[in-house]
Amino acid sequence: MIAYYITNDDIFFCFLLTIVTVNIRDRLKASNMKFDRYKFIVQCIIGENKGQGVKYGCRCLWDSDTDGMAEYVYLNESLFCAVAAFGIFYY
Repeated sequence: MIAYYITNDDIFFCFLLTIVTVNIRDRLKASNMKFDRYKFIVQCIIGENKGQGVKYGCRCLWDSDTDGMAEYVYLNESLFCAVAAFGIFYY
């Protein structure tokens, strides 16, 4: 019954989310900076843009001296994409 509600668009966006998050994570790992002892977590949200407002949040334990994050939001007339990348230091 669930397969009835899954459309080609759902499969496409699921595939797109996987490509975006894995690509960002792999680029962070492959960068020449000294990130050997970091674990990377990438969160991506894609949705239809109809002029509505969207807020998202995240909670975690944080060491402000070593951990960090970056975020980017892309908007066009039909969709939005919000990406957050977290770098957590392993002690």
